[in-house]
Amino acid sequence: IANIVDIQLPYSIIVDYAHASLLRHSKSIFSELYRRLSPAIRDDVDIALAKQPFPHFFNRRMKSFKDLSFVKATEVRNILFYGFLPIFHQHLPINLLSHFALYITGMRLLHGSPIFGDKTPEIAHVLLMKYYEDFCLFYHGLENFVLHVHSHFKAQHQKFGAFSHLGSFGQESLVGYMGSNFTGTRYQGDIISENYSLDIVLRHEIN
Repeated sequence: IANIVDIQLPYSIIVDYAHASLLRHSKSIFSELYRRLSPAIRDDVDIALAKQPFPHFFNRRMKSFKDLSFVKATEVRNILFYGFLPIFHQHLPINLLSHFALYITGMRLLHGSPIFGDKTPEIAHVLLMKYYEDFCLFYHGLENFVLHVHSHFKAQHQKFGAFSHLGSFGQESLVGYMGSNFTGTRYQGDIISENYSLDIVLRHEIN
């Protein structure tokens, strides 16, 4: 991609992991692994997901894989981080499960607090690159650019920090909020610019 843009990732564009890792790659792997299960085991998995306990402060439940096309990014994250391994270890070959566990662990390290300090992104990178290296041994037709962008996550984490603080959903929510307070869906840029200018003026007056 450096031949297309003049600045390399992640400095030219911040990769939104919610779209790349959750809505694209994780969903694709979920669908593929779910497809490989027998119908009876699929039913067991869907029931187990619905019953999987969460910490009391989560206040939400996991969605079944049969409704995966309607599952949001936060719900994919919950399944990836908290539900997949406890449920699927009973139904998948150990080598296949272990391979995907590399991805889950790497993403958990990048998403949350740096539990290994400055070495956190390096450890996550090693796990993700091993997952990338062996990907063709377990999947066919799913090795794409979305998978490749994960190789840039180490630099992105080092530059901008944990992925839980990055994403485009905040901006999307802002646009949605602005749209709900204005007739129609036009002039969103003008509204955002006007409110931003007012904010600068107010801060200047207060100071």
